[in-house]
Order: sequence, then C-alpha cells, then structure tokens
Amino acid sequence: MKKIFLLIIFSFGLSFGQTEFKFGENGVNKFTVTEVPGKTATEIYQKSIEWIKKTYVGPDQVIITTVENDYIRFQGIGKNIYCVNAMGKNCDDIKYTIELNFKDDKFKTEIIQVERHATTSIAPFTKYWSDMTKFYFTKNSDLYNNKGEIRSRFATYSSEFIGYFNSLNSDLKNYVLGTSEKSN
Repeated sequence: MKKIFLLIIFSFGLSFGQTEFKFGENGVNKFTVTEVPGKTATEIYQKSIEWIKKTYVGPDQVIITTVENDYIRFQGIGKNIYCVNAMGKNCDDIKYTIELNFKDDKFKTEIIQVERHATTSIAPFTKYWSDMTKFYFTKNSDLYNNKGEIRSRFATYSSEFIGYFNSLNSDLKNYVLGTSEKSN
C-alpha cells in the first residue's frame, strides 16, 4: 500500500513539475511551472504585464483578460513556426493563446490554443486559421507513427515549435528575475 501511495505522489509531482515544454508520450505538455525564487505573486504579475507590453506590438490588443495578481491570458503570433518537410521546408505562422498563473516563487505558463495560419493549403493565396491544439497536444495519428514516434516530416522541425514556447517562457523568467531588460 505504501508503494502505491508513493508512486501516486511521485507521478503527481512529475505531472505538475514540468519545467519546459517538450514532446512526451501523449504529445506536448500543455503547461510548465517556472520557479522564480524570492518573488511574490504580485511582483511576478506586475513584471509579466511589463514584459508583455515590451515584447508585443499593441499589448492592449494582445492581452485578452487579467485578474490582478492571479492570472493573465494573452495572444501572440509566431512567424514561420509550424514547419513540415514536404517537398522542402514549408513553414506557416501560428497564433497562440497563453495563460500565466501566479503564486509566490513561481508562475505557470499554459498553452491554451495554437492555430496555424496556412498560406499554401487548398488553393493558391488561400489563407485561413486552423486549430492545431489537438494536433500537438494529444497523441495524434498524423503527428505520430504506429510506434508512437514523431513522423519524420514533422520531427525535423518539431523542436523549433517547442523551442519557440520555451524561449518565450525563458525570456519571461529572465525578465521577472531582473536578469534581462527589454526595451519597447
């Protein structure tokens, strides 16, 4: 009984202790928890608002909603982030929604939605947004082969997709800790 209890506690800790976005057995983990020692939830919230205002063009349009000292939900666009190797490297933009939640000494970054802005699909010059959230964040037959591995046409550029979100999270962490200054 003790072993089962310890196993449950260990699994619980792993599932909530993700420190970066990465591909796992069931797709990309949807959130990370980032430690920022010595910072209160209020300080992290205020620094996050500043970071968004200095990182994004038109921050008033980017921020969807806020609850002071609790969470921020915002949208952004990443240029040439969704790439596949199909007759050469083809990349499209993504639009994403992220929610930041704050506690003393840490913040949680959760990817709520990812959409692909396709410019080469269906017909020439056709542009549309399609929801990619389920594609990356669940075990999907299009992304994974029968062995549960990422298909080769996606594998080459999957790290760029994950790297984009890890870079955003790292940039925010450095700003909150005061190790990085941003200018508008």
